[in-house]
Amino acid sequence: MESDPDPYARVRAMCLRLPGVVERESHGEATWFVGKRVFVTSADRHHDDRRAVWLAAPDGVQETLVEADPDRF
Repeated sequence: MESDPDPYARVRAMCLRLPGVVERESHGEATWFVGKRVFVTSADRHHDDRRAVWLAAPDGVQETLVEADPDRF
């Protein structure tokens, strides 16, 4: 288990550098919005022991990432 008191600090810093981005809690998790649209959300052991982030991406990106590194993605 990661012992970092803020495991999303790096993601938070990158998101909040972008224009118009705000962070709000959504479904109990840190989530980053532009206007009313979510573009990054976190999962901090909500359903299991994994920490993760979900990022909006164009069609096909997920398949490409899984193919390149299936253990990670």
